[in-house]
Amino acid sequence: MNRKKEREALLKVLFEKDLNSDSNAIAQFNDNLFIESLFKDIEENKNRIDSIISGHLKDWSIERLPAVDRSILRIALAEILYRDEIPLSVSINEAVELAKKFSDEKSAKFINGLLGNLNDEEL
Repeated sequence: MNRKKEREALLKVLFEKDLNSDSNAIAQFNDNLFIESLFKDIEENKNRIDSIISGHLKDWSIERLPAVDRSILRIALAEILYRDEIPLSVSINEAVELAKKFSDEKSAKFINGLLGNLNDEEL
């Protein structure tokens, strides 16, 4: 499975978990180090990740974001914060591509803008 497919699989896992906190969808990827470790990074650092996202929302709360967009942002931020081997531009581009495929063009632009406005203090 290539990284693009791994991100798509992780998005589906996070989306399901966001809608059903009892979901154990990650279990099917126990043999995939990238998916499993990025999922762990997101779960262990969700407060920090969500705080960064929330800091870029104007008159909006993270809970009001569509679940798919919230999940895409969490993946991108986990990569940016905890995966030094993945260039920032790659994480942003992959998040935008996920949004185009699983959400819509408006969300893709929003995600691109939010991630593009991250500052060094947050990272």
